[in-house]
Amino acid sequence: MNRLNGSRLRLARARRGWSASRLAREMNVTLRTVQRWEREEVDPTDESVTEIARLLDFRRGFFYGEDVEHLAAQNVSFRALSKMSAGARDGAISAGRIGTEIGRWIQEHYVVPTEDLPTLTGYDPEMAAGVMRARWGLGDAPIPNVLHLLEAHGIRVFGMDPNIQHVDAFSFTSKFGAVIFLNTSKTGERQRFDLAHELGHLVLHQEAGAATPRATESEAHGFAASFLMPRSDVVAQPLWRAGMQTVLHAKGRWRVSAMALAHRLRELGMLTEWSYRDLCISLSKEGYRTKEDFRPIVPESSILFKKLLGSEPARSEFMSLAEELGLTDREFKRYVFGLFPTSIDGGDSVGKLSREGRDSRDADSQTPRLRVVKG
Repeated sequence: MNRLNGSRLRLARARRGWSASRLAREMNVTLRTVQRWEREEVDPTDESVTEIARLLDFRRGFFYGEDVEHLAAQNVSFRALSKMSAGARDGAISAGRIGTEIGRWIQEHYVVPTEDLPTLTGYDPEMAAGVMRARWGLGDAPIPNVLHLLEAHGIRVFGMDPNIQHVDAFSFTSKFGAVIFLNTSKTGERQRFDLAHELGHLVLHQEAGAATPRATESEAHGFAASFLMPRSDVVAQPLWRAGMQTVLHAKGRWRVSAMALAHRLRELGMLTEWSYRDLCISLSKEGYRTKEDFRPIVPESSILFKKLLGSEPARSEFMSLAEELGLTDREFKRYVFGLFPTSIDGGDSVGKLSREGRDSRDADSQTPRLRVVKG
């Protein structure tokens, strides 16, 4: 008979932000009993496993699987780490580990784009953004859909549990490739910037010897701004000494927030320090630090999950993965459904499912087509 995997019990606890003491209280057992379960010194009874699964919202089978890929905290990019509690950090990392299991399954069952990410450690952020644009054939024009672009170049993007506070996004490299977790409760503009920010981490900070956390955040921010708003394209626009109304009308070109565009204009010397401060004050008074009331964009959605969930047979097969991985449907949907609304914004540059397994480019779009082929 299979024994309960203690590391999976610890993982499930961390995913819910529970300490061993809390689980012991909820189970009406001693802390030492839970610790012995997790050290695999003794097996819980069948009734206890059922209760553990109910309390932590996992299927029973989850606790009998093999070890899940380890993910060290120092290998995960977290913004505003100082604001996160240890429980929130561990919960996010645990979600990341479970996400790698979903990504592994997709990799094993479908032919999807291979990862195309250079290592640019030590590069100036603006130069690194230029290298990425050149490598992906983007030129200097605005990017229509960042999420589609990342998926087409082999980066897996998952939704994040909105209950995880103080986390906009985080990224890491797993055995099957680069992964980004995105908070889908933010504005569409914010999500695009967060995706570009995490792309910056993936190309700039995956090697040992990266800068301090504060420096890496600054570099990733600079990369995102340069990637979304290339210098040559921004300076070519009539935005010198722009006021609030001009910025609000112009932000739609790059599909970024008003505050992000204002910061980029200052960075490029198109606003004086005083003009920038006045502009930020005006935008803040109108609430533009947290929302985009003027012509907001619809959040981008996953073209990969659209293909995996877009038809009833495919959806049934994909949803069976939840049972295979020991996840409840509720837990499983947290990873994918926030990225799969009923209507898809940004255009669908993907053809029908094909068995050719080859990437191609749409002559009318910068975004490579993404083909999902059943393996």
